[in-house]
Amino acid sequence: MKEGIDRLYSNPNAIFLSIILSLPVWFFEISGTYLAARAIGYPISFSLATVAGITSFLSQTIPVTPAGIGVYEGTMAGVFVIFGIPLSLGISLALVDHFIRASVTLIFGVISSVHLGFESRAYFVEKRNMKEVEIDY
Repeated sequence: MKEGIDRLYSNPNAIFLSIILSLPVWFFEISGTYLAARAIGYPISFSLATVAGITSFLSQTIPVTPAGIGVYEGTMAGVFVIFGIPLSLGISLALVDHFIRASVTLIFGVISSVHLGFESRAYFVEKRNMKEVEIDY
């Protein structure tokens, strides 16, 4: 890992490319938080969603609970409380946000798995047919 980080830091173009490629991901992640608040009828600013989202994502990197369960939601609710949003509403926002993100991940995961299954099946049929052709010669 150290070698990879050293190589990354010695290549400014790679750092720039990493930042540029990660911006859309962060935008979609933070948009989920913002849209979760809008979905339950609570208007928050995009900047508050940004602070809550980034803080919550970073908090998940600390191994407090298995798989970070609850850390994300607790951190997000805590950030919302700091900015004057009631705790019950903050927890609701965090849970709706997590549900939205998990649903999107699940939907695309199922689509990818089905696609991979069909593609691999076609691949193995083709490989089997190639072996049959080789055996005939």
